[in-house]
Amino acid sequence: MRESFRLRKNMPSRGLTYALLSENGVIFFFSKVAEDLGITIEGIQVKFPDAFGKRYEQDKGYPVTIEFEYRSSDYERHGYPKEGCDLIVCWEHDWKECPIQVIELKSLLKELQHK
Repeated sequence: MRESFRLRKNMPSRGLTYALLSENGVIFFFSKVAEDLGITIEGIQVKFPDAFGKRYEQDKGYPVTIEFEYRSSDYERHGYPKEGCDLIVCWEHDWKECPIQVIELKSLLKELQHK
């Protein structure tokens, strides 16, 4: 098995057998839970921000821009602007002073397993 596919803890849920190891895993898992969060993705792109779509609240859709990161602090490390992104979706939220809303998938996974 190639090093980039080495797996960590066993955490089965929604087609995910092992814990995420990269930003690509974050994107994959988010695609499995976005609808549960009231978010639809209208497009994914290579440039910043990674995705755009709608976030639904009370049956009304609001535009949302999303950046995917393995850790929330990677957003700051990459030097992205604090404007131009509404939501960071990550596996691990480790940026305590983050001025942008964050969805931490690791915590969400635990919540989903208890439902």
